[in-house]
Amino acid sequence: MTLRPGPAGVWYVGHDGSESLVPARRGLEHVHTVLTHAGREVPAARLAGVLVDESDLGPTADRAALAAYRRRC
Repeated sequence: MTLRPGPAGVWYVGHDGSESLVPARRGLEHVHTVLTHAGREVPAARLAGVLVDESDLGPTADRAALAAYRRRC
């Protein structure tokens, strides 16, 4: 199977020595990233192309809120 970036705006996609040029789409980048990191986790934020500052996630839920949530589940 072939899935690799080509010239600007296209990707090479194919198999058995036969490749086609396919217009670039974000989904092809996602699949390529996941396949090139096989066996390892790929954070959704990486696929989305955003940085997440975990130190600024806001306040955590208190014990009462967690207990209420668990009762509902």
